[in-house]
This record gives sequence, structure tokens and C-alpha cells, in this order.
Amino acid sequence: MLVKRFHTPGEREAAHYAHLHAHGAPIPDLYLAETDATGREILFLEFLEAIVDLDPMAGFLSNAVNFGKFLTAAARLNAIRPSQAYASILRPRNLGGTWEEARGSLTALVQLAAAGSLGDAVRRTVSEMAPGSLVALSHRLEARLAEMPVGLVHNDHDSANTGLRRATGELLIFDLEFVGIGPRFTDVAGALGETDAEQPRCLPRSALAAQYLAAYALAGGDAPSVDTLLGETRDLLMAGTLRMLGWSIGRALDGVVDWTEDRDDGRREARAGLLADLQRLVDYAG
Repeated sequence: MLVKRFHTPGEREAAHYAHLHAHGAPIPDLYLAETDATGREILFLEFLEAIVDLDPMAGFLSNAVNFGKFLTAAARLNAIRPSQAYASILRPRNLGGTWEEARGSLTALVQLAAAGSLGDAVRRTVSEMAPGSLVALSHRLEARLAEMPVGLVHNDHDSANTGLRRATGELLIFDLEFVGIGPRFTDVAGALGETDAEQPRCLPRSALAAQYLAAYALAGGDAPSVDTLLGETRDLLMAGTLRMLGWSIGRALDGVVDWTEDRDDGRREARAGLLADLQRLVDYAG
């Protein structure tokens, strides 16, 4: 089994496991939950086999079987209608900075880029764009997200937070600390928000969206059209990019990333990622 202890005191995941098991969610079995002398939660969980070929991520995206399982697991979780008892402990969850912080990050970006602190490529790109258009985009996206239907979301549905049940090969979702209420398709925005040109996958984006919606409807969700899902995931992807802009700028400055200990290499990759994000935002803003 897997034994997990949190760094900080307080309730983290045990309650989510209990409620989600009752709802038939695709999650591993929780054998035991304890609390240590400092109040930190300790979980004893079913051990899952890691999904192989996560690095590079393109290997996972091109694997129709595992990618299909990934979308189906998200659909089964997202379609859950929480009981009254579970709903009482759920809170709106938003990973990333606030909209005010995002707009502040745009101001900081212009200043840092002009000073050359983020490299020549970022300086040139920022000098050619109209930052005001991205501020306007942030307001449009904020309004759109406020109008989106909400539902149960994992809030960190990444392939690294999934694994395969040994006995059946079923893909299960773990790391439940951030489960909450949010825009209903938050969990698949990263998987389906990019266009086919931006991110090649095992199948066209529309076909994968239809697969997700079929599983969502089968699990009891009120499934909209494919076009509606693709529009919402695109907006959610752009909103997430804007709201993580402060983090992206920080990594472009210090190079502190989890894929390399070489800070110069980390800065180079972070700046390349920042450039790609800015280009995508500028194109979307029109």
C-alpha cells in the first residue's frame, strides 16, 4: 500500500475519500486514516501502478487507451452530484492566482521585459504586443467563467495524479485535497483546451470531447454539445494561463523548476514556456 502523511496539520483528504467512495468515484481504496501527534493526517491507501510513458507527455497523449481512461475517470468524477453531507464540506476551488493578481502580473511582465530581466525573446515579444488587450481579455474571461455551470471538480486532474488498479487496469484518481466546486469542465481543460494544431493527440479534439461527454452522460451528468464543451475548455485553459502568469514569470526569473536542478536550463525552458503562453493569449485576445 501507499502511506501518505501531510506536511501541515488539519483535515486534508480522508473526508473526500469517504464521501467519494460512497458516490462510486474512480479513486483508490482508503484502508485507514490516522492523525499523528502534530495533527497531520496520515492515509493508508491502495497502491496503484503508475501510468508509464508520462515523460515525454506526448507519449501519454498519443496513447488512445490510457488517454481514454484518463478522460473517462474525469467524467465519472465530474458527473457526481454530491450528497447534502458532502456538499456541506465542499468549497469553491481555484488553483492559481486571483484575477487581480493576474492583472498585476501583466503590469510586472511589461516592466521586467522592458528591463531585459526575462531575456531578449520575451522583451521583443512584449514590446510588440498590446498589454491592454490581455487586461481586457482577463475581464472577458472572468465574466465567462462566472456564468459557466459548475460541478464537482478534482482541480488537479493530471496524469501524474492517476494510476492503474493492479487487478483490473482501471484508471483511478488520487491526490484529492483540492476537490471542490468549480466550472464543470475544469478537469479536462488541460487535456482538451488546446487546438489540434497546438497539441497533437491520439484522436482529434472533437472526438475526444465526444468520448468524455458520453462517459459524463452515462455517469448521470447533464452533457451539453461537443462545441459547448470545447468552448468552455478553451476559455478555462486561457483563464488558467492568465492566472498562473505570476508563477510563470517567477520561474522564468529563478529557474526553480521540478524537471531539472540546472537553474540556467530551468530559466531557458521556463522562458520558452512563457513565450508560448503569451503568444497563445495574444492570438486568443485577437
